[in-house]
Amino acid sequence: MPRNGKRFILFLVAIALTGANTALAQQGRTKPRTPSAKPTRPTEPPIRTASGTQPAPHDDELPIRSTRQSAVHAANVSIEVHAPATASFGLPVNFELIARNRGEGPAENVRVEAELPASADFISATPEPAAESDTIAWSFDRLEAGAEQRIQLRLKPTGEGPLRCHAMVTATAITSAEAVVTKPRLQLAVTGNSQAVAGDEITLALKVTNPGTGPATGVLIRDLVPAGMEHPAGDEIEYDVGTLAPGESREVQLVLAATKAGDQTSYVQVTADGGLRETKEFTVHVREPQLAVQKTGPKQRYIERPATYSIVVSNPGSAPAGRVEVVDELPAGVVLVEASDGGRLSSDKKTVRWAFSELDAGEQRKLSLTVRPTAPGEFVSQVVATAEGGLRAEAEAATVVEGIAAISVSVTDAEDPIEAGGETTYEIRVVNRGSEAATNIVIQATTSRGLRPTKGSGPVGYEIRGQEVVFEPLPQLAVRSDALYTVRVRGERPGDLRFRVSMHCDQLESSVTKEESTRVYTDE
Repeated sequence: MPRNGKRFILFLVAIALTGANTALAQQGRTKPRTPSAKPTRPTEPPIRTASGTQPAPHDDELPIRSTRQSAVHAANVSIEVHAPATASFGLPVNFELIARNRGEGPAENVRVEAELPASADFISATPEPAAESDTIAWSFDRLEAGAEQRIQLRLKPTGEGPLRCHAMVTATAITSAEAVVTKPRLQLAVTGNSQAVAGDEITLALKVTNPGTGPATGVLIRDLVPAGMEHPAGDEIEYDVGTLAPGESREVQLVLAATKAGDQTSYVQVTADGGLRETKEFTVHVREPQLAVQKTGPKQRYIERPATYSIVVSNPGSAPAGRVEVVDELPAGVVLVEASDGGRLSSDKKTVRWAFSELDAGEQRKLSLTVRPTAPGEFVSQVVATAEGGLRAEAEAATVVEGIAAISVSVTDAEDPIEAGGETTYEIRVVNRGSEAATNIVIQATTSRGLRPTKGSGPVGYEIRGQEVVFEPLPQLAVRSDALYTVRVRGERPGDLRFRVSMHCDQLESSVTKEESTRVYTDE
């Protein structure tokens, strides 16, 4: 192939390469390579949600986002050759080569080649070429966008006819594109009152902020309600926030009811698209009043004997109890004698009432009341303490009330002294001055020698056994009643003679003995 034809083909290839570089540069942003997944490191305790338990990510796992695509900046290098219209044989001719970068990006490794015509001799070039032969070349490291490189070529024609100078340019095209990268973030703050009393409503302010440079989408707030608090929607609450622009904040109010004393911790989590997550804990110390009451008293009492009871009402809780009221019930057969600390008897005389505006946490009040039982039996008295918030405590005390059989016996003689051979009558009177009936009363009379029993009388039958008169048992002697027995005796010899009476009943541990003396005399 002729040398000129070969050079022309090289020139076309150079133009084709330059156009291909420009076309590649103008195709725009290519799809970025997908990064490999990073292992997730353990973070703070997870939040339990309706969709399960999810760990919190780290900042280095957060997504980045491009808000827009910029224009593509590519190089576009061309070559121009300028020559005069005519030239004279034997005189120098000036050619000018202009390499231009009409693109928006720089070009590197720029090479300009010129093929010298066969009908001319090379004289000089500015700048100096890198090589001299049939083809001369120039190399330039960089050609900025919009810049040009001019080359002056001086030739001397050696024959007539057309004088052509072919030139070509090659370059490395640099293409660039620019994208603004943004990164959303989540910041969560939980505020509220950290102290509360059981039964109170607690308002928590949940504030989520996007301090990042891009919008956060799909923002969702979840709260795990602790066991000691309640919410009408259940134990897991969700708030759909939506999209948060950079620098934007959103706040929601969460109202919970405290139901149990102790430290109650809410776990709050905010999530967004792309794995964004932030977790906070908020602890409320819940205090709770409590109420307790105790009542103590005698286990046993006798009728009409006063009985004193002790009542202790206390608040073992962690908060004050308000409007405390203590009411003690008086069972039938019991009469109030007195009550301490301003206790008041009701109009129907069935209850005693105390009232206090407040009972501090850990405080106790000691009360007492004294009653008088008027009938026998087992008496169970109940005391009830109440306070605000439905607090209630109860206690009771039981007392067995018994009666007393206060039995006495007396003996008197109708005539004293008596003449030997004469008679006198002894009266035996049994009286029950107690509070309980006496049962199985037995009367037995014994006379000393010289007095002989002759006759008896009483509420029951009797039997004379020599010097003794034994009456049958009297089944019962009511309270505040008496029984009269008589024994008729005859004085058989003079002297100071004795009449002894022994009494026993179920209520006495031992017999009661009474004695009466009678003098028997003679006229001799």
